[in-house]
Amino acid sequence: MWRHGIDTRAPDEDVYGDPLVTVNLSVWVSVEHLKDFVYGGFHRDVFRRRKEWFDSSAVVLWWVDPGERPSLGEGKRRLDHYMAHGASDNGFGFRDVARMAPPG
Repeated sequence: MWRHGIDTRAPDEDVYGDPLVTVNLSVWVSVEHLKDFVYGGFHRDVFRRRKEWFDSSAVVLWWVDPGERPSLGEGKRRLDHYMAHGASDNGFGFRDVARMAPPG
């Protein structure tokens, strides 16, 4: 797993221009590992309470090559595309994983 470090964020990566927007960008070995983290253990309880702290939330998934570390800008572009056009090879949600096979 790789997670974008908030304190190492470069100024040009402030993709929303709003200090109240929180961005989490991470790369996982598999969708199963990600689901185990999101929906299991301590994080599950925090995830269920997200509406207490956030006005809204959105998630986009996409396949990356081993060792690739996407930028926040790429994440924003993919999320914007997913929100506007739905699931595609460009980005998809948890519900779409089964029909969005990894490349290769």
